[in-house]
Amino acid sequence: MTRNSRPGQLALGIEAGLRAIADPERAEGARRYLKSDLEFIGVATPDFRAVLKAGLRAAGALDRATLLAAAGRLWARPVFELRSAAVEILALNERLLEPRDLGLVERMLRESRTWALVDSLAPHVVGPMVERLPELGAALDRWAADPDFWLRRAAMLALLIPLRRGAGDWTRFVGYADAMLDEREFFIRKAIGWVLREVSKKRPALVAEFLAPRMARASGVTLREALRYLPEPDRTTLAAARGARPRRAGALAAAALLALASGFAAAAPPDAAGRDPRAAAVAEALAGTPSAFVVCNPDGGDCVRFDAARCRTRFSPFSTFKVPNSLIALETKVVTDAELVLPWDSSRHPRQPSWPAAWAGPQSLRSAVRDSVVWFFQDVAMSIGPQRMAEFLRRFDYGNQDISGGQDRFWLGSSLRISADEQVRFLGAFLRGRLGLSPDVTATMKSVLVLEDQPGYRLSGKTGTGSLAPGRWLGWLVGYVERGGRVFVFAFNTEAPSFAEVAKRRGDLARRALVAAGALPDAALPAPAPAH
Repeated sequence: MTRNSRPGQLALGIEAGLRAIADPERAEGARRYLKSDLEFIGVATPDFRAVLKAGLRAAGALDRATLLAAAGRLWARPVFELRSAAVEILALNERLLEPRDLGLVERMLRESRTWALVDSLAPHVVGPMVERLPELGAALDRWAADPDFWLRRAAMLALLIPLRRGAGDWTRFVGYADAMLDEREFFIRKAIGWVLREVSKKRPALVAEFLAPRMARASGVTLREALRYLPEPDRTTLAAARGARPRRAGALAAAALLALASGFAAAAPPDAAGRDPRAAAVAEALAGTPSAFVVCNPDGGDCVRFDAARCRTRFSPFSTFKVPNSLIALETKVVTDAELVLPWDSSRHPRQPSWPAAWAGPQSLRSAVRDSVVWFFQDVAMSIGPQRMAEFLRRFDYGNQDISGGQDRFWLGSSLRISADEQVRFLGAFLRGRLGLSPDVTATMKSVLVLEDQPGYRLSGKTGTGSLAPGRWLGWLVGYVERGGRVFVFAFNTEAPSFAEVAKRRGDLARRALVAAGALPDAALPAPAPAH
Protein backbone atom coordinates (compact mmCIF):
# COMPACT_ATOMS: atom_id res chain seq x y z
CA MET A 1 0.00 0.00 0.00
CA THR A 2 1.20 3.52 -0.70
CA ARG A 3 1.73 6.18 1.91
CA ASN A 4 -1.46 7.87 0.73
CA SER A 5 -3.58 4.72 1.03
CA ARG A 6 -6.60 4.70 3.32
CA PRO A 7 -4.79 2.95 6.22
CA GLY A 8 -1.90 5.34 5.81
CA GLN A 9 -4.19 8.34 5.80
CA LEU A 10 -5.92 7.11 8.97
CA ALA A 11 -2.60 6.55 10.77
CA LEU A 12 -1.14 9.86 9.59
CA GLY A 13 -4.31 11.73 10.51
CA ILE A 14 -4.28 10.33 14.04
CA GLU A 15 -0.61 11.16 14.50
CA ALA A 16 -1.05 14.70 13.15
CA GLY A 17 -4.01 15.29 15.45
CA LEU A 18 -2.09 14.08 18.49
CA ARG A 19 1.06 16.04 17.72
CA ALA A 20 -0.98 19.20 17.23
CA ILE A 21 -1.91 19.11 20.94
CA ALA A 22 1.41 17.78 22.26
CA ASP A 23 2.37 18.78 25.80
CA PRO A 24 6.13 18.23 26.37
CA GLU A 25 5.80 18.52 30.14
CA ARG A 26 3.06 15.88 30.22
CA ALA A 27 5.13 13.71 27.89
CA GLU A 28 8.13 13.81 30.21
CA GLY A 29 5.97 13.04 33.24
CA ALA A 30 4.41 10.05 31.48
CA ARG A 31 7.80 8.75 30.36
CA ARG A 32 9.14 8.91 33.92
CA TYR A 33 6.00 7.33 35.35
CA LEU A 34 6.00 4.39 32.94
CA LYS A 35 9.82 4.14 32.95
CA SER A 36 9.64 3.54 29.22
CA ASP A 37 12.08 4.02 26.34
CA LEU A 38 9.21 4.89 24.00
CA GLU A 39 8.70 8.43 22.74
CA PHE A 40 5.75 10.22 24.37
CA ILE A 41 3.73 12.98 22.71
CA GLY A 42 1.99 14.08 25.91
CA VAL A 43 -1.79 14.07 25.44
CA ALA A 44 -4.55 13.90 28.08
CA THR A 45 -6.84 10.89 27.78
CA PRO A 46 -10.00 12.84 26.86
CA ASP A 47 -8.08 14.67 24.11
CA PHE A 48 -6.54 11.41 22.90
CA ARG A 49 -9.98 9.85 22.56
CA ALA A 50 -11.32 12.93 20.77
CA VAL A 51 -8.53 12.77 18.18
CA LEU A 52 -9.04 9.04 17.71
CA LYS A 53 -12.79 9.45 17.31
CA ALA A 54 -12.33 12.21 14.73
CA GLY A 55 -9.86 10.11 12.76
CA LEU A 56 -12.13 7.07 12.70
CA ARG A 57 -15.12 9.20 11.75
CA ALA A 58 -13.20 10.67 8.81
CA ALA A 59 -12.08 7.21 7.72
CA GLY A 60 -15.61 5.77 7.72
CA ALA A 61 -16.43 2.09 8.25
CA LEU A 62 -13.32 -0.08 8.30
CA ASP A 63 -12.87 -3.49 6.75
CA ARG A 64 -10.51 -6.06 8.21
CA ALA A 65 -7.63 -5.32 5.84
CA THR A 66 -7.78 -1.58 6.49
CA LEU A 67 -8.04 -2.13 10.24
CA LEU A 68 -4.99 -4.40 10.36
CA ALA A 69 -2.93 -2.17 8.11
CA ALA A 70 -3.73 0.99 10.08
CA ALA A 71 -3.04 -0.72 13.41
CA GLY A 72 0.21 -2.09 12.03
CA ARG A 73 1.35 1.34 10.86
CA LEU A 74 0.54 2.93 14.20
CA TRP A 75 2.20 0.17 16.19
CA ALA A 76 5.34 0.23 14.07
CA ARG A 77 6.22 3.66 15.43
CA PRO A 78 7.94 3.53 18.87
CA VAL A 79 5.60 6.22 20.19
CA PHE A 80 3.40 5.43 23.19
CA GLU A 81 0.31 7.34 22.04
CA LEU A 82 0.49 5.84 18.54
CA ARG A 83 0.76 2.33 19.95
CA SER A 84 -2.15 3.13 22.27
CA ALA A 85 -4.13 4.25 19.21
CA ALA A 86 -3.37 0.93 17.53
CA VAL A 87 -4.75 -0.91 20.54
CA GLU A 88 -7.85 1.31 20.67
CA ILE A 89 -8.81 0.86 17.03
CA LEU A 90 -8.41 -2.91 17.37
CA ALA A 91 -10.58 -2.91 20.50
CA LEU A 92 -13.27 -0.78 18.84
CA ASN A 93 -13.36 -3.06 15.80
CA GLU A 94 -12.59 -6.40 17.47
CA ARG A 95 -15.42 -8.20 15.67
CA LEU A 96 -13.55 -7.80 12.37
CA LEU A 97 -10.65 -9.89 13.67
CA GLU A 98 -10.23 -13.53 12.69
CA PRO A 99 -8.42 -16.34 14.54
CA ARG A 100 -5.29 -15.88 12.43
CA ASP A 101 -5.06 -12.27 13.63
CA LEU A 102 -4.20 -13.39 17.16
CA GLY A 103 -0.62 -13.74 15.93
CA LEU A 104 -0.45 -9.97 15.37
CA VAL A 105 -1.89 -9.32 18.82
CA GLU A 106 0.61 -11.71 20.40
CA ARG A 107 3.47 -9.85 18.72
CA MET A 108 2.10 -6.57 20.06
CA LEU A 109 1.91 -8.03 23.57
CA ARG A 110 5.52 -9.20 23.38
CA GLU A 111 6.65 -5.79 22.17
CA SER A 112 4.59 -3.81 24.69
CA ARG A 113 6.95 -4.09 27.67
CA THR A 114 4.58 -2.03 29.79
CA TRP A 115 1.36 -2.68 31.66
CA ALA A 116 -0.13 0.46 30.10
CA LEU A 117 -0.39 -1.36 26.74
CA VAL A 118 -0.72 -4.98 27.92
CA ASP A 119 -3.61 -4.13 30.23
CA SER A 120 -5.60 -2.72 27.31
CA LEU A 121 -4.70 -5.36 24.73
CA ALA A 122 -5.45 -8.36 26.94
CA PRO A 123 -8.95 -7.61 28.28
CA HIS A 124 -10.24 -5.42 25.44
CA VAL A 125 -8.86 -7.17 22.35
CA VAL A 126 -7.84 -10.71 23.30
CA GLY A 127 -10.68 -11.23 25.79
CA PRO A 128 -13.53 -10.49 23.35
CA MET A 129 -11.82 -12.58 20.66
CA VAL A 130 -11.62 -15.59 22.99
CA GLU A 131 -15.26 -15.16 24.04
CA ARG A 132 -16.35 -15.02 20.41
CA LEU A 133 -13.91 -17.70 19.19
CA PRO A 134 -13.52 -20.24 22.04
CA GLU A 135 -10.94 -22.24 20.12
CA LEU A 136 -8.48 -19.44 20.86
CA GLY A 137 -8.41 -20.60 24.48
CA ALA A 138 -5.60 -22.93 23.45
CA ALA A 139 -3.46 -19.87 22.72
CA LEU A 140 -4.12 -18.55 26.22
CA ASP A 141 -3.01 -21.91 27.64
CA ARG A 142 0.25 -21.55 25.71
CA TRP A 143 0.73 -17.96 26.88
CA ALA A 144 0.15 -18.97 30.50
CA ALA A 145 3.32 -21.10 30.33
CA ASP A 146 5.38 -18.66 28.23
CA PRO A 147 8.75 -17.44 29.61
CA ASP A 148 7.62 -13.84 28.94
CA PHE A 149 5.74 -12.71 32.05
CA TRP A 150 3.79 -10.14 30.00
CA LEU A 151 2.26 -13.03 28.02
CA ARG A 152 1.48 -14.86 31.26
CA ARG A 153 -0.17 -11.73 32.65
CA ALA A 154 -2.12 -11.28 29.40
CA ALA A 155 -3.44 -14.85 29.60
CA MET A 156 -5.09 -14.07 32.95
CA LEU A 157 -6.30 -10.57 32.08
CA ALA A 158 -7.91 -11.83 28.88
CA LEU A 159 -10.38 -13.64 31.16
CA LEU A 160 -11.08 -10.58 33.34
CA ILE A 161 -14.12 -8.89 31.82
CA PRO A 162 -16.46 -11.90 31.54
CA LEU A 163 -15.39 -13.02 35.02
CA ARG A 164 -16.19 -9.54 36.31
CA ARG A 165 -19.69 -9.87 34.82
CA GLY A 166 -20.28 -13.06 36.81
CA ALA A 167 -19.65 -15.34 33.83
CA GLY A 168 -16.40 -16.36 32.14
CA ASP A 169 -13.99 -19.28 32.37
CA TRP A 170 -13.31 -19.53 36.10
CA THR A 171 -11.81 -23.02 35.79
CA ARG A 172 -9.23 -21.82 33.28
CA PHE A 173 -8.31 -18.83 35.45
CA VAL A 174 -7.92 -21.04 38.54
CA GLY A 175 -5.52 -23.24 36.60
CA TYR A 176 -3.43 -20.27 35.53
CA ALA A 177 -3.47 -18.59 38.93
CA ASP A 178 -2.56 -21.76 40.80
CA ALA A 179 0.38 -22.38 38.48
CA MET A 180 1.67 -18.81 38.87
CA LEU A 181 0.86 -18.22 42.54
CA ASP A 182 4.44 -18.86 43.72
CA GLU A 183 6.00 -16.46 41.21
CA ARG A 184 7.92 -13.46 42.54
CA GLU A 185 7.16 -11.20 39.57
CA PHE A 186 5.10 -8.23 40.82
CA PHE A 187 2.99 -7.95 37.67
CA ILE A 188 1.95 -11.60 37.93
CA ARG A 189 1.10 -11.33 41.62
CA LYS A 190 -0.87 -8.15 40.98
CA ALA A 191 -2.80 -9.69 38.06
CA ILE A 192 -3.89 -12.69 40.13
CA GLY A 193 -5.12 -10.39 42.90
CA TRP A 194 -6.83 -8.06 40.43
CA VAL A 195 -8.91 -10.81 38.84
CA LEU A 196 -9.78 -12.32 42.24
CA ARG A 197 -10.85 -8.88 43.49
CA GLU A 198 -13.21 -8.37 40.55
CA VAL A 199 -14.69 -11.87 40.83
CA SER A 200 -15.30 -11.36 44.56
CA LYS A 201 -17.69 -8.47 43.87
CA LYS A 202 -20.31 -10.88 42.47
CA ARG A 203 -19.10 -14.32 43.58
CA PRO A 204 -17.17 -13.98 46.84
CA ALA A 205 -17.62 -17.65 47.70
CA LEU A 206 -15.55 -18.67 44.66
CA VAL A 207 -12.68 -16.45 45.73
CA ALA A 208 -12.78 -17.60 49.36
CA GLU A 209 -12.82 -21.23 48.18
CA PHE A 210 -9.82 -20.59 45.92
CA LEU A 211 -7.81 -18.82 48.62
CA ALA A 212 -8.52 -21.11 51.58
CA PRO A 213 -6.00 -23.86 50.72
CA ARG A 214 -3.51 -21.39 49.19
CA MET A 215 -3.14 -18.71 51.87
CA ALA A 216 0.39 -19.78 52.77
CA ARG A 217 1.45 -19.47 49.12
CA ALA A 218 -0.24 -16.21 48.13
CA SER A 219 1.86 -13.03 48.26
CA GLY A 220 0.91 -9.91 50.14
CA VAL A 221 0.39 -8.11 46.80
CA THR A 222 -2.09 -10.76 45.71
CA LEU A 223 -3.93 -10.85 49.04
CA ARG A 224 -4.22 -7.09 49.33
CA GLU A 225 -6.30 -7.10 46.14
CA ALA A 226 -8.07 -10.42 46.55
CA LEU A 227 -9.38 -9.79 50.07
CA ARG A 228 -10.53 -6.23 49.50
CA TYR A 229 -14.23 -6.88 48.82
CA LEU A 230 -14.72 -10.21 50.57
CA PRO A 231 -17.27 -10.24 53.41
CA GLU A 232 -15.69 -9.64 56.80
CA PRO A 233 -16.22 -13.22 58.09
CA ASP A 234 -14.36 -14.62 55.06
CA ARG A 235 -11.54 -12.11 55.42
CA THR A 236 -11.09 -12.91 59.10
CA THR A 237 -11.22 -16.68 58.58
CA LEU A 238 -8.72 -16.60 55.73
CA ALA A 239 -6.35 -14.30 57.57
CA ALA A 240 -6.47 -16.44 60.68
CA ALA A 241 -5.77 -19.53 58.59
CA ARG A 242 -2.68 -17.96 57.12
CA GLY A 243 -1.58 -16.44 60.41
CA ALA A 244 -1.82 -19.84 62.10
CA ARG A 245 0.74 -21.36 59.72
CA PRO A 246 4.39 -21.35 60.91
CA ARG A 247 6.18 -18.38 59.34
CA ARG A 248 9.83 -17.43 59.41
CA ALA A 249 9.20 -14.24 61.38
CA GLY A 250 7.12 -16.00 64.01
CA ALA A 251 4.29 -14.35 65.89
CA LEU A 252 4.99 -10.84 64.58
CA ALA A 253 4.66 -12.02 60.98
CA ALA A 254 1.42 -13.82 61.79
CA ALA A 255 -0.01 -10.66 63.33
CA ALA A 256 1.02 -8.66 60.27
CA LEU A 257 -0.67 -11.14 57.94
CA LEU A 258 -3.85 -11.05 59.98
CA ALA A 259 -3.64 -7.26 59.78
CA LEU A 260 -3.32 -7.37 55.99
CA ALA A 261 -6.59 -9.18 55.55
CA SER A 262 -8.55 -7.21 58.11
CA GLY A 263 -7.28 -3.85 56.92
CA PHE A 264 -4.87 -3.24 59.82
CA ALA A 265 -1.11 -3.45 59.74
CA ALA A 266 1.15 -4.10 62.70
CA ALA A 267 3.75 -1.38 62.22
CA ALA A 268 3.86 -1.14 66.01
CA PRO A 269 4.55 -4.37 67.95
CA PRO A 270 1.32 -6.21 68.77
CA ASP A 271 0.20 -6.56 72.37
CA ALA A 272 -0.02 -9.88 74.17
CA ALA A 273 -3.28 -10.67 72.38
CA GLY A 274 -1.74 -9.96 68.98
CA ARG A 275 -3.66 -6.68 68.51
CA ASP A 276 -2.25 -3.57 66.86
CA PRO A 277 -2.13 -0.98 69.67
CA ARG A 278 -2.94 1.80 67.18
CA ALA A 279 -6.19 0.06 66.28
CA ALA A 280 -7.07 -0.27 69.95
CA ALA A 281 -6.35 3.44 70.52
CA VAL A 282 -8.49 4.45 67.53
CA ALA A 283 -11.31 2.20 68.72
CA GLU A 284 -11.18 3.91 72.12
CA ALA A 285 -11.20 7.38 70.53
CA LEU A 286 -14.25 6.61 68.35
CA ALA A 287 -16.12 4.23 70.68
CA GLY A 288 -19.88 4.56 70.50
CA THR A 289 -19.90 6.77 67.39
CA PRO A 290 -21.42 5.92 63.98
CA SER A 291 -18.09 6.51 62.25
CA ALA A 292 -15.77 5.07 59.62
CA PHE A 293 -12.05 5.79 59.80
CA VAL A 294 -9.16 4.45 57.75
CA VAL A 295 -5.57 5.68 57.58
CA CYS A 296 -2.88 4.10 55.38
CA ASN A 297 0.40 4.75 53.67
CA PRO A 298 -0.03 6.30 50.19
CA ASP A 299 0.56 2.86 48.63
CA GLY A 300 -2.40 1.43 50.56
CA GLY A 301 -0.35 -0.48 53.13
CA ASP A 302 0.09 -0.21 56.93
CA CYS A 303 -3.61 0.57 57.45
CA VAL A 304 -5.61 1.10 60.61
CA ARG A 305 -9.41 1.04 60.49
CA PHE A 306 -12.38 1.69 62.73
CA ASP A 307 -15.55 -0.18 61.67
CA ALA A 308 -14.19 -1.99 58.62
CA ALA A 309 -17.69 -2.72 57.30
CA ARG A 310 -18.62 0.97 57.33
CA CYS A 311 -15.26 1.77 55.69
CA ARG A 312 -16.44 -0.30 52.72
CA THR A 313 -19.90 1.33 52.68
CA ARG A 314 -20.46 3.91 49.97
CA PHE A 315 -22.01 7.30 50.69
CA SER A 316 -22.42 10.46 48.67
CA PRO A 317 -19.07 12.29 48.64
CA PHE A 318 -20.75 15.69 48.99
CA SER A 319 -18.06 18.41 48.97
CA THR A 320 -15.12 15.98 49.15
CA PHE A 321 -15.84 15.63 45.43
CA LYS A 322 -14.30 19.08 45.03
CA VAL A 323 -10.94 17.29 45.01
CA PRO A 324 -11.49 15.24 41.81
CA ASN A 325 -13.64 18.03 40.34
CA SER A 326 -10.76 20.48 40.80
CA LEU A 327 -8.19 18.06 39.39
CA ILE A 328 -10.28 17.49 36.27
CA ALA A 329 -10.91 21.22 35.86
CA LEU A 330 -7.19 21.98 36.05
CA GLU A 331 -6.20 19.10 33.76
CA THR A 332 -8.75 20.07 31.09
CA LYS A 333 -7.95 23.81 31.44
CA VAL A 334 -11.54 24.60 32.42
CA VAL A 335 -9.75 26.34 35.29
CA THR A 336 -6.24 27.43 34.34
CA ASP A 337 -4.81 28.00 37.82
CA ALA A 338 -5.76 28.21 41.47
CA GLU A 339 -5.94 32.01 41.50
CA LEU A 340 -8.08 32.71 38.41
CA VAL A 341 -11.25 34.44 39.62
CA LEU A 342 -14.63 33.49 38.20
CA PRO A 343 -17.54 35.91 38.57
CA TRP A 344 -20.64 35.10 40.58
CA ASP A 345 -23.76 35.24 38.42
CA SER A 346 -26.50 36.00 40.91
CA SER A 347 -29.21 35.50 38.28
CA ARG A 348 -28.15 31.88 37.76
CA HIS A 349 -27.20 31.25 41.38
CA PRO A 350 -29.37 33.52 43.56
CA ARG A 351 -28.19 33.81 47.13
CA GLN A 352 -29.92 31.35 49.46
CA PRO A 353 -30.67 31.96 53.16
CA SER A 354 -28.43 29.03 54.11
CA TRP A 355 -25.41 30.37 52.20
CA PRO A 356 -22.32 31.51 54.10
CA ALA A 357 -21.52 35.14 53.33
CA ALA A 358 -18.31 34.13 51.52
CA TRP A 359 -20.27 32.41 48.73
CA ALA A 360 -21.93 35.59 47.48
CA GLY A 361 -19.09 36.94 45.36
CA PRO A 362 -16.37 36.11 42.83
CA GLN A 363 -14.32 33.01 43.57
CA SER A 364 -10.96 31.51 42.68
CA LEU A 365 -10.39 27.77 42.82
CA ARG A 366 -8.45 28.26 46.04
CA SER A 367 -11.21 30.23 47.76
CA ALA A 368 -13.94 27.93 46.42
CA VAL A 369 -12.22 24.86 47.87
CA ARG A 370 -11.48 26.63 51.16
CA ASP A 371 -15.05 27.87 51.59
CA SER A 372 -16.67 24.87 49.88
CA VAL A 373 -18.57 27.06 47.40
CA VAL A 374 -21.16 24.84 45.74
CA TRP A 375 -22.17 27.12 42.85
CA PHE A 376 -18.54 27.47 41.70
CA PHE A 377 -18.11 23.72 41.35
CA GLN A 378 -21.50 23.31 39.71
CA ASP A 379 -20.35 25.71 36.99
CA VAL A 380 -17.03 23.88 36.74
CA ALA A 381 -18.75 20.50 36.36
CA MET A 382 -21.02 21.87 33.62
CA SER A 383 -17.99 23.22 31.74
CA ILE A 384 -16.17 19.90 32.02
CA GLY A 385 -19.22 18.13 30.57
CA PRO A 386 -20.52 14.60 31.13
CA GLN A 387 -18.26 12.83 28.63
CA ARG A 388 -15.00 14.14 30.05
CA MET A 389 -16.26 13.82 33.62
CA ALA A 390 -17.16 10.16 33.10
CA GLU A 391 -13.83 9.42 31.45
CA PHE A 392 -11.81 10.95 34.29
CA LEU A 393 -13.83 9.20 37.01
CA ARG A 394 -13.19 5.88 35.25
CA ARG A 395 -9.49 6.71 35.11
CA PHE A 396 -9.50 7.69 38.79
CA ASP A 397 -11.51 4.55 39.71
CA TYR A 398 -13.57 6.94 41.83
CA GLY A 399 -16.33 5.16 43.76
CA ASN A 400 -19.22 3.89 41.66
CA GLN A 401 -18.47 6.48 38.91
CA ASP A 402 -22.21 7.11 38.49
CA ILE A 403 -22.91 10.65 37.21
CA SER A 404 -26.47 9.95 36.11
CA GLY A 405 -27.92 12.14 38.87
CA GLY A 406 -27.40 15.39 36.96
CA GLN A 407 -24.22 17.08 35.77
CA ASP A 408 -24.45 19.85 38.38
CA ARG A 409 -25.48 17.74 41.37
CA PHE A 410 -24.56 14.03 40.98
CA TRP A 411 -22.16 14.31 43.95
CA LEU A 412 -24.64 16.10 46.22
CA GLY A 413 -26.64 13.26 47.77
CA SER A 414 -27.44 11.88 44.32
CA SER A 415 -26.04 9.06 42.15
CA LEU A 416 -22.30 9.20 42.91
CA ARG A 417 -21.18 7.09 45.88
CA ILE A 418 -17.78 6.36 47.39
CA SER A 419 -16.53 4.54 50.49
CA ALA A 420 -13.88 5.63 52.96
CA ASP A 421 -11.60 2.87 51.65
CA GLU A 422 -12.06 4.16 48.10
CA GLN A 423 -11.38 7.74 49.19
CA VAL A 424 -8.03 6.61 50.61
CA ARG A 425 -7.14 4.68 47.45
CA PHE A 426 -7.98 7.69 45.30
CA LEU A 427 -5.95 10.09 47.45
CA GLY A 428 -3.05 7.65 47.61
CA ALA A 429 -3.01 7.41 43.81
CA PHE A 430 -3.11 11.22 43.64
CA LEU A 431 -0.12 11.56 45.97
CA ARG A 432 1.87 8.90 44.12
CA GLY A 433 1.20 10.53 40.73
CA ARG A 434 -0.83 7.54 39.53
CA LEU A 435 -3.83 9.46 38.14
CA GLY A 436 -2.15 10.40 34.87
CA LEU A 437 -2.22 14.13 35.65
CA SER A 438 0.43 16.69 34.79
CA PRO A 439 2.92 17.50 37.58
CA ASP A 440 1.74 21.13 37.64
CA VAL A 441 -1.86 20.06 38.30
CA THR A 442 -0.76 17.80 41.15
CA ALA A 443 1.40 20.53 42.69
CA THR A 444 -1.37 23.12 42.41
CA MET A 445 -3.93 20.86 44.04
CA LYS A 446 -1.58 19.98 46.89
CA SER A 447 -1.18 23.68 47.66
CA VAL A 448 -4.96 24.24 47.55
CA LEU A 449 -5.72 21.40 49.97
CA VAL A 450 -3.50 22.56 52.85
CA LEU A 451 -5.60 23.06 55.99
CA GLU A 452 -2.83 23.53 58.57
CA ASP A 453 0.93 23.96 58.18
CA GLN A 454 2.47 23.62 61.63
CA PRO A 455 6.15 23.20 62.60
CA GLY A 456 5.64 19.49 63.35
CA TYR A 457 3.14 18.48 60.67
CA ARG A 458 1.08 19.56 57.69
CA LEU A 459 -2.60 18.57 57.42
CA SER A 460 -4.25 18.71 54.00
CA GLY A 461 -7.76 17.68 53.06
CA LYS A 462 -11.36 18.48 52.28
CA THR A 463 -14.58 18.31 54.24
CA GLY A 464 -18.01 17.36 52.98
CA THR A 465 -21.44 17.47 54.59
CA GLY A 466 -24.96 16.62 53.50
CA SER A 467 -28.29 15.20 54.51
CA LEU A 468 -28.90 11.46 54.19
CA ALA A 469 -32.46 11.63 55.53
CA PRO A 470 -34.49 13.88 57.83
CA GLY A 471 -32.54 14.20 61.07
CA ARG A 472 -29.57 12.28 59.68
CA TRP A 473 -26.54 14.22 58.43
CA LEU A 474 -23.24 12.82 57.12
CA GLY A 475 -19.91 14.55 57.61
CA TRP A 476 -16.66 13.70 55.79
CA LEU A 477 -13.05 14.71 56.32
CA VAL A 478 -10.59 13.18 53.85
CA GLY A 479 -6.98 14.04 53.20
CA TYR A 480 -3.42 13.35 54.27
CA VAL A 481 -0.91 14.26 56.96
CA GLU A 482 2.79 14.90 56.35
CA ARG A 483 4.78 14.38 59.53
CA GLY A 484 8.37 13.42 60.25
CA GLY A 485 9.11 12.34 56.70
CA ARG A 486 6.03 10.10 56.53
CA VAL A 487 2.70 10.56 54.77
CA PHE A 488 -0.59 9.26 56.21
CA VAL A 489 -3.63 9.16 53.90
CA PHE A 490 -6.98 9.07 55.68
CA ALA A 491 -10.74 9.20 55.29
CA PHE A 492 -13.29 9.73 58.02
CA ASN A 493 -17.07 9.98 58.04
CA THR A 494 -19.63 10.17 60.82
CA GLU A 495 -23.28 11.04 61.39
CA ALA A 496 -25.28 13.43 63.59
CA PRO A 497 -28.85 14.75 63.76
CA SER A 498 -28.04 18.25 62.43
CA PHE A 499 -25.67 20.07 60.08
CA ALA A 500 -24.09 22.09 62.86
CA GLU A 501 -23.49 19.04 65.04
CA VAL A 502 -21.99 16.87 62.31
CA ALA A 503 -19.80 19.75 61.06
CA LYS A 504 -18.23 20.04 64.52
CA ARG A 505 -18.15 16.32 65.25
CA ARG A 506 -16.37 15.32 62.03
CA GLY A 507 -13.36 17.56 62.75
CA ASP A 508 -13.08 16.70 66.43
CA LEU A 509 -13.47 12.96 66.00
CA ALA A 510 -11.21 12.78 62.94
CA ARG A 511 -8.43 14.56 64.82
CA ARG A 512 -8.80 12.23 67.80
CA ALA A 513 -8.57 9.23 65.49
CA LEU A 514 -5.53 10.62 63.65
CA VAL A 515 -3.75 11.28 66.95
CA ALA A 516 -4.62 7.78 68.20
CA ALA A 517 -3.24 6.27 64.97
CA GLY A 518 0.01 8.20 65.34
CA ALA A 519 -0.56 10.37 62.27
CA LEU A 520 -0.98 13.63 64.20
CA PRO A 521 0.79 14.73 67.39
CA ASP A 522 -1.11 15.22 70.63
CA ALA A 523 -0.87 18.98 70.10
CA ALA A 524 -3.32 18.64 67.20
CA LEU A 525 -6.13 17.39 69.45
CA PRO A 526 -9.21 19.64 69.58
CA ALA A 527 -9.39 21.92 72.58
CA PRO A 528 -11.66 20.63 75.36
CA ALA A 529 -15.09 22.21 75.57
CA PRO A 530 -15.29 25.01 78.14
CA ALA A 531 -16.95 24.18 81.44
CA HIS A 532 -20.40 25.69 82.10
